Amino acid sequence: FGLTAPAIKATAERSQHIHELLNELEERLSRISQSSYFDSDEKAIEVLDVCLRVCCSLPLGSNIAQNVEFPANVRSLVDKKIATSSTINDQHFFDADLWDDALDELIRVASTIESEGCEDHSLVCEIANSILASTRILLGSKEEINRLEDMLQNAVDSKSFLEARSEAVKAVKRRRRFNSTIDCVADAGAANEDDLVINALYKCAINELGSSVLSTLHFPASKLGLRSLIAATRATGSQRAAATMDRIWHAAEEEGPLILDGKAPVTKSDKTLVVAFSSLGWNGVMRPEWGATLRTAQTDDNNEWLSSLSLVIAHALDASQSWFCSNPVNGEWDEGSWWDASLKELCCDYGRVCFIGESMGASATLRFSRHCTPNGSVVAFVPQIHLQDFPQSTRKDFTIKRKSALCRAIQSACQDTKAEVAVHVGRDEDDLYQLNYIPEVVEAHLAVGEEIDSPLPRDGNQDSLSIGNNRMRVVKHDVEGHALGAGLKLNGVLTTTVVTELFVKKAWSDSEQPSVWRGQEKRSC
Repeated sequence: FGLTAPAIKATAERSQHIHELLNELEERLSRISQSSYFDSDEKAIEVLDVCLRVCCSLPLGSNIAQNVEFPANVRSLVDKKIATSSTINDQHFFDADLWDDALDELIRVASTIESEGCEDHSLVCEIANSILASTRILLGSKEEINRLEDMLQNAVDSKSFLEARSEAVKAVKRRRRFNSTIDCVADAGAANEDDLVINALYKCAINELGSSVLSTLHFPASKLGLRSLIAATRATGSQRAAATMDRIWHAAEEEGPLILDGKAPVTKSDKTLVVAFSSLGWNGVMRPEWGATLRTAQTDDNNEWLSSLSLVIAHALDASQSWFCSNPVNGEWDEGSWWDASLKELCCDYGRVCFIGESMGASATLRFSRHCTPNGSVVAFVPQIHLQDFPQSTRKDFTIKRKSALCRAIQSACQDTKAEVAVHVGRDEDDLYQLNYIPEVVEAHLAVGEEIDSPLPRDGNQDSLSIGNNRMRVVKHDVEGHALGAGLKLNGVLTTTVVTELFVKKAWSDSEQPSVWRGQEKRSC
């Protein structure tokens, strides 16, 4: 493939320091490559020692326990019980850090050898090959990195891979007897359901990419090999390989990141498009949301008028957890430019365009609300406006600067949109505090004399409180916790709330002056 010793030597010529470091690494890596079998546990430990020294010669991943001096040999590593700062989150690829997975395995295998002995040393070979292949990538040229990223993307985008992936997800649903009337945004599902999805995706990826990508690049055809490949490319400064995997690393049967529910209509002017932006999910695995609620509403006898509505549903999934601020093709942070362009193209020519989402998905409904039509609606359940106050935003490269840029983009879009905007919150303190970042909402609360981050009063006289005008308003509900959709469903009002907000034109008044609704009684201010 080109990631060979000559490429390493060419890199070494860049500076004397790198030349000396690579000479040392080449000697140690050579010792690993010559260890084709192990006649004793001691030989296995020696190879793991080489692996450890290679890892310590290059930058450690950010998940590795910091402020700790790594020992020079594996036995000392095991004795000191040094490990990663936390269990590696192997659900995703966007945060795969160099050596983290390899060192986790190294410590685990070395501990087993020391305490129990080991007859099968295949895991030692797997660790060594993962580290060796990763080092070759780190020492390769930019052109070589681009070629391997092309190889991975072409393989993942191939018809055979996507068909195999779709079948893997469907098989999980069949085993779980998935009910299509259940909306994932309001139903948490079984505790181990996310694990089943992730395991199925790993198995599919290893089977489909093992010979075509992993073995070609000298990685083992295993979970460790796949994650090491992605971590190594990320360590070179590119997020493209991680983005390639993230696009298909979710529980939808289709690949994403934009999924049209059914075929695209030939004529759009008489259709209503609803774009449903997904949240992070209950346990980290993303799913299409709101579609089941909308389909159920259309078949409800109480909504006969809705059954005749020409409705098109599209799902937007950001499995990279960037709050729709990164390009899902190359993984680069672009402040939402890719999504802006893609949503503009998707929404073009529809007679009516509405957005709906919860949590991260709700942030996206506001951020891209300018793409909704003037007769459309934006329905945001518990959005985050500024992520500096939201601890669930855990990406290390989601800097304060990027979070501030997202906040400004949301504020600007809320001012520019011509659609009606409804922000729904419950009693969660963090969700209520986010309202302070929307200037129009702050002004509306001041105008009616209401505290912006105070929850709905429990006086027995009202089940909701709406504050705002005919363009933007906030609806406060008596629901505990952040999962507002689930709470509204438990209270029996989720479908009614969604249908009303999306499809029933609100007649507040001809004035844009703020008003407040308490139950069924309206008071103008």
